[in-house]
Amino acid sequence: INAIVPSEQIQYLAEVMISVMQIVGGMSKKEAAAQWSGEAREVVERALATLDIENIICLNEDCPSVLDVPVEKTDSKKKDFFSKLFK
Repeated sequence: INAIVPSEQIQYLAEVMISVMQIVGGMSKKEAAAQWSGEAREVVERALATLDIENIICLNEDCPSVLDVPVEKTDSKKKDFFSKLFK
């Protein structure tokens, strides 16, 4: 994900990140930007305009979902990752 936020508007990064998560969850870009007001809305709209989510959202029913992965498998993967990271 590559939503661009200029450094002079970094104070709106939280709004952009929340909006990106909402879009990934199924909200439209227009809906995500509409929840903000003033300069925050302008920054979010510009950042979302630079965002290409086609690469991160599967539009195909055959696409595996995070919810399709059994919990025991995710827990072991996390454990393996963190054990390697903190050796």
